[in-house]
Amino acid sequence: MKKLGAHPTGLKPDGSPMYTLPVIHDDSTGALISDSALIAEYLDKTYPTEMIGSKTAPFALLLLPQMIREVVNGPSAEYVTRNYLPRFGISSFATWTMSEEQRVAEWEKVKEFLGSVHAMMKAEDRWIMGDEVSFADFAVGAVLEMLKTLFGKDSEEWKGVVGWHDGRWGRMMTELEKYSAVY
Repeated sequence: MKKLGAHPTGLKPDGSPMYTLPVIHDDSTGALISDSALIAEYLDKTYPTEMIGSKTAPFALLLLPQMIREVVNGPSAEYVTRNYLPRFGISSFATWTMSEEQRVAEWEKVKEFLGSVHAMMKAEDRWIMGDEVSFADFAVGAVLEMLKTLFGKDSEEWKGVVGWHDGRWGRMMTELEKYSAVY
């Protein structure tokens, strides 16, 4: 990362620079950007038609507590707590709870976000940008995959999501399966 000239994404406990992935180098502009949020902001600003990357914030309050409680190890949970929770005015997910009313409101935000994407698309579109798979499809697909994994493929939450907007998100997830193989 240093050799590439990428900026550090944080500091190690000893104060030295920490470099993490992802990082992108945009050949068309020469930009070299590290940190997921900064990459998403750059892509949204530079390529506005790829408008999905940083727009997935409505998912955060539903996903982060589940991730910290069920998936993330201790040091990673501390990092997330220190670097992301303040953005939501939350000091600790260990003690934070969401009322049923708040939970319903957050799911409604997710549905509204996906509805805005759905509204941009034609009924026959397989992908967000039309006939070609794009970054936007992978960004939305990744967040949907997290929802499915954290809540469960048989959960009422997931069944609701795949049924929204004429079943578009279930179809998208099926289409994205061919890209999910790791070699």
